[in-house]
Amino acid sequence: MIFSGIPVQHENGRPALSVFLCMIFHSSGCYDGDRTNRNVQVLTVDSPYHIVIDSPVGPIGIRVDGDAVVAIDFLDDTACIDTESNDQTAPLRRIAAALDDYFSGDLRRSEGIRLKLNGTAHQLKVWQALGRIPAGQTRTYGDLARELGSSPRAVGNACRSNPVPILIPCHRVVAANGAGGFMGATGGRPLSIKQWLLRHEQGA
Repeated sequence: MIFSGIPVQHENGRPALSVFLCMIFHSSGCYDGDRTNRNVQVLTVDSPYHIVIDSPVGPIGIRVDGDAVVAIDFLDDTACIDTESNDQTAPLRRIAAALDDYFSGDLRRSEGIRLKLNGTAHQLKVWQALGRIPAGQTRTYGDLARELGSSPRAVGNACRSNPVPILIPCHRVVAANGAGGFMGATGGRPLSIKQWLLRHEQGA
């Protein structure tokens, strides 16, 4: 991945997830809960997201700064975004196409997406280490802690603060005796998404 990190003094801490992408086209309006028509909505600047991607687990929003991704967030299934359609820029097309290829089995395409991240020095160090974990493989929190001279808890906190999951693959970090957590949770929908991503990468 192309990684641009900006250390800051505060902890981000905002949970995020990422999901499966399919067809890409321009649209406007709100997500209606129909997961059979997966698409990308390109939003105006009035929305907090530049792209909203429908997926089997609900819509997600992607925020960019220029040609760099800065955040990926899950949106509620019932969320309605009141926007007008907008032309999709070349950087947005590249980002959407690369992620679509990732979920189609070309796991390396997403590595070329530019990232612009704010985080503490420790968070940036952990996020860079996450990017070195090959697709289809996992590391434990303890493994990364030993590699970085940190602690498993601190590594877990940095994973939970990851603003761009999938692109920074925190889902590839597991506990010594199980799947571990995802988005600050150890069960429910977040853990199901983590397990889906791992199965997808192992089967690609």
